Amino acid sequence: MVPNVKLAQATFTNYALPDRELQVAVPVLVPYGTDLDAVERISLDVARTVLSDAKVQVDGYEPYVRFQEFGSDNVRLTVNLRAAEFADQFALRSDFLKLLHARFLAEDVEAPFPARVAPSGVSASEAAVAAAVPGVVVPKA
Repeated sequence: MVPNVKLAQATFTNYALPDRELQVAVPVLVPYGTDLDAVERISLDVARTVLSDAKVQVDGYEPYVRFQEFGSDNVRLTVNLRAAEFADQFALRSDFLKLLHARFLAEDVEAPFPARVAPSGVSASEAAVAAAVPGVVVPKA
């Protein structure tokens, strides 16, 4: 039992207002050398598949891709989906990312790894430490 005075003082968030449906923007990174037209085609195909397989669908919604910026090591884009309710966004995002990853692997779209190159003679682990820990300098071979 909760006293009325506690309920009157509480803050509630109604995620169903003003509209139950909501935009689900999924950020994606791809390396600079990637064919962006292919990335857009694959992303939209995956988005349509995930939306058609979703248990609760938004009628008439068409997913879209927007390229955002050139990052330090990659191109940033957002794939925009639509969820029928607030709680649906989490499964939708997860399903989309898993299927997109599989499609990127199948179509040889590389993962966006940071473009750090270790000097010759420096092991990968030494280079990783130098990149991750400020002030650590790995001597050149």
